[in-house]
Amino acid sequence: LRLLGPGKAVLEEKAAQFVVTAEKAIGHPIANAKGFSLANRFYLHYQLARQYEKLGQNERAEAEYAQGFSGNPNYKEGLVEYARFLLRVRKYDEALTVVDGLKDVEKGRYDYLLINGLAKMGMGDTTAAVTDLLAANRIYNSDTVLLNALGSSFLKLGQRDQALNAFQASLKLNDQQEDIKKIVAGLTKK
Repeated sequence: LRLLGPGKAVLEEKAAQFVVTAEKAIGHPIANAKGFSLANRFYLHYQLARQYEKLGQNERAEAEYAQGFSGNPNYKEGLVEYARFLLRVRKYDEALTVVDGLKDVEKGRYDYLLINGLAKMGMGDTTAAVTDLLAANRIYNSDTVLLNALGSSFLKLGQRDQALNAFQASLKLNDQQEDIKKIVAGLTKK
């Protein structure tokens, strides 16, 4: 904005942003900003990976998870998230490699054993899967994913009673699992 005087001389000048619109009221987003250290760039890659995964863009998600992991292989939450993603896309060998970083971390022992068990189960090594899943269950016995995997593994090994116990324990935690209810019904009939 310029205030012009006699002879079009500029008396005062100020700059500002404004919007011209036909709307009576315009919503303005709340601006929030926080400094972000470049040393924590790995975290940004994990955020992008989650978004790509939600969009079903698994290749891009995997690339971002890998970037985040390489930026900080000691970030426990990211490591677990990356390994679980690899399980979902059936990259079991890679999940085992990634989760190996938790092998000696006391607070990561449960996740290490669970992911190892699920990966080995996916690879068809049912006996080794049961060993890891049972060890994880001794640490924390209230996870339906673990209990259902344990039940499925016991079924593959022909251990129907142990499978039934695992599935029933899972149903005690969440009785809305229709597929597990069908399995239990089938096991109790015979």
